[in-house]
Amino acid sequence: AVAAYSNDMVLLAETDENGNKDIICIYGTPQSSKQSFVTMDAGDERYPDVRHVEDETFICTYVKDYALFSSVTEDAGETWSTPVKVEDDVVAEYKTADITDLGGRVMYEVDSGVDIDIWLAQLEGASAPFIEIDSISGGMGISATIKNTGTADATDVEWTLTINGGILGMINKEISGTIPNLAVDAETAISSGIIVGLGNIEITVAADTAQETVSGKQILIFTMV
Repeated sequence: AVAAYSNDMVLLAETDENGNKDIICIYGTPQSSKQSFVTMDAGDERYPDVRHVEDETFICTYVKDYALFSSVTEDAGETWSTPVKVEDDVVAEYKTADITDLGGRVMYEVDSGVDIDIWLAQLEGASAPFIEIDSISGGMGISATIKNTGTADATDVEWTLTINGGILGMINKEISGTIPNLAVDAETAISSGIIVGLGNIEITVAADTAQETVSGKQILIFTMV
């Protein structure tokens, strides 16, 4: 399992030392790498996953004795926190857990003894914002709603709203801005203002890493989406 951000790389893998499986961490930069262990206690630790959170913070999960554990590094892999148990009775196999981009949440398989289900949990130490384009609508101009569905406030969220098309490509407009703060579960609306033109158009809204494109039609000063 590999995660990278800026000039930092964190790689986790199983190692088999005298029949005992541990999770080894290779970390560093493209120019140099070092080695550390996420866990070194008795028992087998297997099936790691890792994801970047922010700055030099990364979080990992692994399976031990059919339980899912997580651990956090705040120095890009050099040291790791004391593992925290996330859930018992997980399925012990490759890809049993996947740390998502949804604000530091993890999806994992749980074996109830009757069925195997997919569960979702928040990981300690992995709170992060997650920006989504919630809606795009027309009318007297184009409006879009940007929402933070993560688990931490977002700051300085840059956005752009681009409209292209129309007869002979005469409609070509881009509006941009920055949302200073967007709290968890909060949303904010952005608008293009009135657009004048005629014909089919393409509308693209981007905010942070989220992007959505829809088609519409401009009828003089009215926009259909």
